[in-house]
Amino acid sequence: MQTGEQRVTPLYSIERWDAVTGENRIEEIARVGDYLVAMQTYLAAVRRWPDAKITLRNREKIIEQSWED
Repeated sequence: MQTGEQRVTPLYSIERWDAVTGENRIEEIARVGDYLVAMQTYLAAVRRWPDAKITLRNREKIIEQSWED
């Protein structure tokens, strides 16, 4: 980190949830501070695990999820 740069707290998380209920998180795939990077990471995870339940969240708010309720 260079002098004068501030550390950014990751605002977005990409997570994989259990396949049965979608209520138990089984893996935190990534945490990032930039929305565009988070969205691309989410899309890559959905491609990587097409049958998995994956979310993109901004703190507690779900922005995207890979399945329908």
